[in-house]
Amino acid sequence: MKKMTATTVAASVCVLGALLTGCGGSDEPQSSGTGSDAAPSGAMTLPSLAPDAITYETSAAGVTTAVNGVTVEKSAPEFAGSCHLALLWMSAHQGSSDDYLAYFQEDPEWNDATPEFHAVTIAAAEKADTGSCE
Repeated sequence: MKKMTATTVAASVCVLGALLTGCGGSDEPQSSGTGSDAAPSGAMTLPSLAPDAITYETSAAGVTTAVNGVTVEKSAPEFAGSCHLALLWMSAHQGSSDDYLAYFQEDPEWNDATPEFHAVTIAAAEKADTGSCE
């Protein structure tokens, strides 16, 4: 599964920007790199994620399948309601939790929901996939 985070996207944009601007033509003469003005060589280091960062995992089909960094309270009424809704949908459509999540995430409001909502929905779908919400 592929993890996507805001930091990963931002770092990718920075690297792309550096490559694009570094490859452009210039009227300035280029340094040979042998003098004292040569830039030090080395690997580019990217910032690491904070230990409490919220990250998403997606399937190859682009369906969000996990939210890391968010605790789901499985005894909460919201979890039970989400689980029963997923169980009903899966029974009616002969589908799996992945099918349910793909369907559910087609709704444009999914993108506006909180990471906590995403985590509850995913955990509830996985629980419903076992055939029981208890």
